Amino acid sequence: MKFKRLLAQLTFSSVILGGYTSLQADQACCAPVRCEPECCSSYEIGLKGSYLYWGVQEDQLGFAVKNATVLLPVPQTSTGKLKSHNPKWDSGVRVEAELAGRETPVGIHFGWTHFSTTSHAKATNATSASIGVTTADSLSSNGTPFPAGTDAFSTWRFKLNEYALDFAYLGFCRPCFKVRPYVGVLGATVDQHQWVNQDGISFRIVGGSTPETLIIDIEVSRKSNFWGVGPRFGVGFTGAICDHLSFITDVNAAFLVGRFKTINNISVTPAVSSFFMNMDEHITRARPMLGGQIGFEWKQRMFDCMEFMLGASYECQYWFQQWHSCSNLVDGLLSGEGRWGDMSIHGLVVTGGFTF
Repeated sequence: MKFKRLLAQLTFSSVILGGYTSLQADQACCAPVRCEPECCSSYEIGLKGSYLYWGVQEDQLGFAVKNATVLLPVPQTSTGKLKSHNPKWDSGVRVEAELAGRETPVGIHFGWTHFSTTSHAKATNATSASIGVTTADSLSSNGTPFPAGTDAFSTWRFKLNEYALDFAYLGFCRPCFKVRPYVGVLGATVDQHQWVNQDGISFRIVGGSTPETLIIDIEVSRKSNFWGVGPRFGVGFTGAICDHLSFITDVNAAFLVGRFKTINNISVTPAVSSFFMNMDEHITRARPMLGGQIGFEWKQRMFDCMEFMLGASYECQYWFQQWHSCSNLVDGLLSGEGRWGDMSIHGLVVTGGFTF
């Protein structure tokens, strides 16, 4: 996927640019200013708050096929354009606290990240050819294209919470180039809920002596909620550009073990006897996550032992197989989609904080 390629390029450029900026900093002799032991305690506390403007995209949210021709007689080929949700951008927050030694290069860091958004999408065809892919709209008994609904609407609600606890080592490769490897624990909850409404669907009943066609509306509710916890490790780089401005980057990976709770409910109006089925599933799975960040940070000492910082960066996260669907088997028949979908998050992070 393009996002995986972007993450690899981000990692490579971070290391190269970090080394270049550190070399320029060494030549300028802009070593960071440090407190003297007599004016400061032996440790420092850092508090940060961040505003997030992120975009999120999830696979397997297809809810309709536009301009579809399906179940055609052989050798004709079915065609159609899958309708899904575009990346949705919204705001989030992050709060961080850090305790580090001034005389020893070790520290402990805690961070909480919250991001949520709601996305809306629709498919409307004047030719009455929208086909829902989370349900089977109708079947034809004579080999002709089966009638389909005219409108399909989908709402997707997403909420992410991350809890990170890391232990870090701060090392100086050069006077103005710092390396910060860390290891810790990452916990996360990822809650997703999709509602699909399909109106004006022609449902053909062929069980009786005379085939009967009903016009029905279908409502689908799909939930995929995940919680997990596992080890996380990463490394950060800081290269001083001038006395107060630095280049920062970070790459990390986590492996979470947790629980999926999946619910799939379908309601039909008016009620008809069909193969629609409500299902729920609880499974335990392990899921990897890759992350990266690149940006700039500005610091200014305000008092003897207090420092103010302001930063802006681009961050990305890639969660493997984060959407789990237990929908009926007709999903794969109509859309070719599987039960699992990857999730990607990326965007702007603006950070402010104090160290004292």
